[in-house]
Amino acid sequence: MGKVSIADLAALKENEQIELKRCGEKIPLSFYETYSAMANGSGGDIYLGITEGEEENVISGVENAPQKKKQLANALSNKTKIANVSFQDSDIEIIDADNGKKIIRVHVEPVPMDARPVYLDGDPGKAYKRVAEGDKKLDENEISALINDASKTKYDQRPNSLDFDEQDLDEAAITLFIDLVKAASKIPFAGSLSSKELLTRIGAYVYDKSTRELKLTNAAVLFLGKSYAVNSLCPSLWMDYQEKRDAGLRFDTRITIKDISNETNIFHFYYRVLSRLKEVLPSPFYLEGETNVGWRVLFEAVREALANAISNVELFTGQGLTIIKTPDGISFTNAGGLLTGLEQARRGGISAPRNPGLFSFFLAMGISDHGGYGIPNIFESMRKLNMSEPELSESASRDLTRLSLSFIRVSRQFSPLQKRAIAFLSSSEGMSSKEIADHLGISMETARTLLLSLMEKGIVSDNGKPRKGKLYFLSSSLD
Repeated sequence: MGKVSIADLAALKENEQIELKRCGEKIPLSFYETYSAMANGSGGDIYLGITEGEEENVISGVENAPQKKKQLANALSNKTKIANVSFQDSDIEIIDADNGKKIIRVHVEPVPMDARPVYLDGDPGKAYKRVAEGDKKLDENEISALINDASKTKYDQRPNSLDFDEQDLDEAAITLFIDLVKAASKIPFAGSLSSKELLTRIGAYVYDKSTRELKLTNAAVLFLGKSYAVNSLCPSLWMDYQEKRDAGLRFDTRITIKDISNETNIFHFYYRVLSRLKEVLPSPFYLEGETNVGWRVLFEAVREALANAISNVELFTGQGLTIIKTPDGISFTNAGGLLTGLEQARRGGISAPRNPGLFSFFLAMGISDHGGYGIPNIFESMRKLNMSEPELSESASRDLTRLSLSFIRVSRQFSPLQKRAIAFLSSSEGMSSKEIADHLGISMETARTLLLSLMEKGIVSDNGKPRKGKLYFLSSSLD
């Protein structure tokens, strides 16, 4: 890279994916905290030798930059210093500023969900996440959540550790659930099986090697358990449905998993929300043959989205699942990023729910797709109904996932985020995904998924280069 102007460096602003740090005789210890935070999120760039100012940054530079570059490479390659990183020597670059100062830029690649957390000094307790332009140490629940995401056998698939048995399950929930399973006809000869045999077939019981007996899984207790059992296993579990007539803060109808009028298990929450949605969803026009099946298509897409959000919700952190229904649409925001990543979720073909034990209950009821095509099916359903394309996004720290469905029918199917991206690209001769992410205020992963959706429509093309050096162009008239 040639010389970079002081003006460009002075104009950099810290955000979730850019960090500026002064670098004296030693590399600041906070560098590694920021590296951990960005690696546990959606990545970013750390600039050493720049201090953020109110009006413009101070470009102090880095003394002996080649030696410090070598020190950084050695530290980032040392698993005892920083674990689970995805580091290459090319990620560290010395930038020559046009005032003679040298700046070090370190690119941080996001680490896949199944390799997290990235932590320091051999201590998993020293793991961080990015919050706006700052770094926050993960608490015990957040670390447990990341460790669970990286485990082959997830928390909800394991035998429950509190020895809950059939007496701790809610009989009303079991009866209704079994009726739905039999009606779905996904399990051969379901009508001839007892409730326990059906639950065993679904995976609600697993063999516990320590006791040499079948035990209920954590998923079975959370899905069908009595309130005290659910709260004992997962006291921070939170699920919330809010219905609003307008964009104000107040809700008109609310259903939560903590509603004491029912046993507070996941099945009751799911069933009550679905029953409410049957009453309030609009009935768009869509013909199959001579029959208007628009309501059914929309209902099945929303039902799939609800099951998907529950199957992927983070159980430990207390952020849980929030569903907001308005006259114009519905959004599902669940704690935790997508284990497959946004691009793969959009393409489909890989099934990797965060809670595979809970997911099996939805499969038994004939909901969700075992082949990993749940999200693509939702997108296809909304396309059939000529409604705006759904928006699937993650927070920059990848601790929240949001799926928004709009009920507004459009003549040209571009979401608001797509329209903003198109307008930005129309003013340029090529933009990187990072430039687009920064301009729109979204994560890199969300930007790449957004660009993929526009490429699928033939609106955007790229220059054919690999990820580094790839530029995107507006390739189609929108008239």
